[in-house]
Amino acid sequence: MDTILEIIKVTVPALIVFLTVKTLLTNYLNANILLEQQKNIQNAQKDKTALKLQALERLIVFL
Repeated sequence: MDTILEIIKVTVPALIVFLTVKTLLTNYLNANILLEQQKNIQNAQKDKTALKLQALERLIVFL
């Protein structure tokens, strides 16, 4: 009976720590993924704007 209690005394805090770390890492990584996606969208919009301006310049030169 004592060995089972000793195992529980060690296992329960370890599980609590594991779940806490897992939750924190998951939240951190999800936040970083969202941040990278936002950066990629902004970069794509900048590239798109630059290409539109270049196309308009070429059109003006052509006319």
